[in-house]
Amino acid sequence: EIQILAMKKLAMCYFVGDGTEEDKNSGLMWLKKAAQECNDIDAAHELALIYEYGEHNVDCDVVAACEWFLIAAVKGHTGAMAEYAICCELGCGREQSDEEALEWYVKAANSGHIEANFSVGEAFEEAKGVPQSDGE
Repeated sequence: EIQILAMKKLAMCYFVGDGTEEDKNSGLMWLKKAAQECNDIDAAHELALIYEYGEHNVDCDVVAACEWFLIAAVKGHTGAMAEYAICCELGCGREQSDEEALEWYVKAANSGHIEANFSVGEAFEEAKGVPQSDGE
């Protein structure tokens, strides 16, 4: 746990130049180590957000963002589940799939993500990813 926190803190120091030269590549390296070697889902989610929004002078990369959202989602990060569902729904960073979007919205909703509940209802109402059924 302490090792993971140290890796993430060091990554942020590199991103903002706190106590060291600003170095986005070193920042990314340390976050990736936390995500991959220590299986830290928050680090994976943070990487996804960095790539999605181009934070810390990192180039926007929707494919990388989508991949990191999936890594965090598979490991149980509720927010990443909802974000990955959006990637599936919009075809952002991956092939569009209403079926997979609904699957991930349901997982996120079942994990307590409030907005995902709305997206599940919307998918059923609009028959996106499911056959239309007035019963569901």
